[in-house]
Amino acid sequence: MRSLNESHLWLAGIMLYWAEGAKEKAHSIGHQVNFNNSDPKMIVLFIKWLLTVAKVPRADLVFSIYIHTTGNVEKALNFWSEVISCDKGDIKVYFKRHNPKTNRRNVGDSYNGLLRVAVRRSANLNRKIAAWVDHICNYWGVVKWYHGRL
Repeated sequence: MRSLNESHLWLAGIMLYWAEGAKEKAHSIGHQVNFNNSDPKMIVLFIKWLLTVAKVPRADLVFSIYIHTTGNVEKALNFWSEVISCDKGDIKVYFKRHNPKTNRRNVGDSYNGLLRVAVRRSANLNRKIAAWVDHICNYWGVVKWYHGRL
């Protein structure tokens, strides 16, 4: 199997962010880059993309765990700090309250919450990612569908 070159990594990171990242909206401009996921492979790939392709300094990355109050916070901190190679103290913890009317399935030993990767001072990077997404859509003719002409 051949290794991914930078153009493959460029595309993979954009697709990940397009699917799971926080986008600027008309009512929320100047939004920083935020990527949220519970899949450690996606998190590691996105961090690699930020460091390699977007040239974000590691010091500009901010990590937060979002975990239900019934989750094991210490286990989640150990898990995510190992996945992203940082000290547990570098990860903020936020609690989500479980709605008792829903049947939560994210429970048990494999539940480590959701990790958010945020980038300080990154509104311009967020706009650049949006422009790359638009470019990809134009290249593959997605814009025609979007405008109802497919």
